[in-house]
Amino acid sequence: MLSCTMAALIAASCSSSDGPNGPPALTNSIVFVSDRTGTDQIYVMEADGSNLRQLTTIDGVKTWPAVSTSGRKIAFSIGAIDSTSTSELYVMNSDGTELKQLTFAQGLNFKPSWSPDGTRIAFASSRDGNYEIYTMKSDGSEQTDVTKEPGQDYAPSWQPTGNTILFMTDLSNPVDTYTVTSITSTGDSIKGLTYGVQPEWSPSGSKFVYKYNHMIWLSSTPDGSNVTPIIADSVTHYTPTWSPNEMRLAFSRVGNDGHEEIWTMSASDGGDEHELTLDDEGNNRFPTWTRH
Repeated sequence: MLSCTMAALIAASCSSSDGPNGPPALTNSIVFVSDRTGTDQIYVMEADGSNLRQLTTIDGVKTWPAVSTSGRKIAFSIGAIDSTSTSELYVMNSDGTELKQLTFAQGLNFKPSWSPDGTRIAFASSRDGNYEIYTMKSDGSEQTDVTKEPGQDYAPSWQPTGNTILFMTDLSNPVDTYTVTSITSTGDSIKGLTYGVQPEWSPSGSKFVYKYNHMIWLSSTPDGSNVTPIIADSVTHYTPTWSPNEMRLAFSRVGNDGHEEIWTMSASDGGDEHELTLDDEGNNRFPTWTRH
């Protein structure tokens, strides 16, 4: 059930954020989830970690925030991502106003990714008992199963400059082995590209990063034909995301104190690391860098 606070926020009405009176677009900013106050909330900060702002105050586990192409909307899920829970997708303005629930399905609905024009959102859903990649309009209507196959499909990433969605699937693979796969947003031309998980397109749509065997890899071509490791150590780096100029990656990593923190590093060789959150009291995870 929704808390009273959440229900009130969803019911609130304001002017459209896409108009001239809406909140300003986020640029070169990193949106992430933190439990530094004791509960999961969504925050935003500048690319150097400055100007930290809390955007939400609602209950529930938050995961996978995604900023729209315009920088004016943030989609995310509320609910733990595990087999015993349910999670739904929400969208709000870049300043945390106008919260709206988008999915009302059974199971898990998570990992949103925006289309280039901001009119549709791809996401993963287990509503039919099998994880599939869906798309919907940005208002939650026209929810459509794109993959429609027996594999377990997760982590969609919509190409910022095209109609191709990357995702990870275990279809026809050994147990616990996933393949980065591409498909069009209409469900055509499915193609396995390379072993790995959590693919993320670069802002130019010309390359992507993904994870394999705890390492972050780069495919310098959109078809996965030329791959090289960026990070080749045993420390797990979570949810890499590109800077707008494609020079750096943000990611989260668990430190010696047991807390997960947000870092950035060079996208070419994994060097020049900088810790952004520097928070000893909580976990900071699921970073997403704006496209502009």
